[in-house]
Amino acid sequence: MRAGGAWVAAAFLVTVAIAVLGVSRAPGTPYDEAAHLDYIVKLAHGDMPQVFERYGQTVLRELACDDPRGAAWAGLEPCESDTFSPELAPFAGLSTATNYAPTYYLLTAAPYRLCEATSPWSPRVCGRMANTLWLGAAAGGFCALLLLLGASRPVSLVVSVGVSVLPAVLLQGITVNPDAAVHAMVAWLAVLAVRLARSDRLTITGKSLLLGAAGLVAVTTKETALVGLALVMLLLGFLVDPAAPTRRQVRTWVVLTGTLAGVVALAAASRLLQPVLRGTGGVNTLEEVSQSPLSDLDNGTLQASMAAMRPFSELPWEGLGNTWLLACSALVTVLAWAVGLQARLPVGAGAVDGRSSPPSSRARNAFPAVMVLAAWAGAGVLLVMTWAESGAMPTQPRYYMASAALVLAIGVATTASRPTRALVVASLGATTALVTISLLMA
Repeated sequence: MRAGGAWVAAAFLVTVAIAVLGVSRAPGTPYDEAAHLDYIVKLAHGDMPQVFERYGQTVLRELACDDPRGAAWAGLEPCESDTFSPELAPFAGLSTATNYAPTYYLLTAAPYRLCEATSPWSPRVCGRMANTLWLGAAAGGFCALLLLLGASRPVSLVVSVGVSVLPAVLLQGITVNPDAAVHAMVAWLAVLAVRLARSDRLTITGKSLLLGAAGLVAVTTKETALVGLALVMLLLGFLVDPAAPTRRQVRTWVVLTGTLAGVVALAAASRLLQPVLRGTGGVNTLEEVSQSPLSDLDNGTLQASMAAMRPFSELPWEGLGNTWLLACSALVTVLAWAVGLQARLPVGAGAVDGRSSPPSSRARNAFPAVMVLAAWAGAGVLLVMTWAESGAMPTQPRYYMASAALVLAIGVATTASRPTRALVVASLGATTALVTISLLMA
């Protein structure tokens, strides 16, 4: 793994370079970017915002001085004004991000503050530059995972960069929002889980505490990480030698998967049992669901499931909205599921104590079905977790990008089909080139 460190660093640097190029092309402001930026700006200056606190002057000035100004912000005072009235902003100026845990915002506030203090860039550009680091970290994490699972270094580099600069994914890294952070958290959580399963350096208690802490950080970054947790639990199960599992292998699997299951249960308890979230009252999830028509739940579940099957389908803005990139995004989405269905544990990768043997045919054949089942079950868990907070099902494809990338990475590293692997690598390489060319010409 040490020898592969340079490749992990290369994945990080290449992805950040492409993301910075994207920031320089000034994409539009999607997905409540103003609310996320306001949270970060306030934390960077030592102010923990209250739930549904109104926008601060920094963000209001940023949006008021847009050229052209966005339609949603048309009611704000002129750009040259000394102060701005948050009541004239959307939702009467109430921030829609401050009911989230501060994990992502605290971690992003540090590079934001450094950018603000050392560069002439505007607050929004500094926020976006800080967010590119999350996308780079995601690419580095997927590269490290691919290497751990036995993929070659060139394949690991191309795939990890490719899944991080798909147009729909890239937008999350070049605007201010926590979705790119989820991408990074899921990748590195998988890396940590595999390394802990194979390592003898820590006691089983130490492994559990470390993985549990990492899982909590991932979930509090954004709850969409829960689907990724389900897939990491599945991955751990296939690090056990199915032909002749040792007692230590089984014990390690039980403890580590049990730890992640505990994180999911804790997240569920925080939604199901707590009527108060950071100081705001409200009904709990069970009450919320019980008051909703069954047809709403059925329709929402179906829409969320369909969104999970097309995670890379959203094209962000004109610079990355051409027909070729639409076709590439659709192709990679299909390949992500196709290669996931072909995923196999490579010989020698399953031993957590130096002992390995080829997986049994039953385990090999069961793997695709179990992976798909886990992905859908994880999506179901996510529906429950987010219902109380948002009052709406998570039906946007971007919520499932990190999990789809994890499925693709596992599949590419372990599939026995060389043509399939070559097709994925070629598609992602072509996508990366098209994205870069499109940004240069935008």
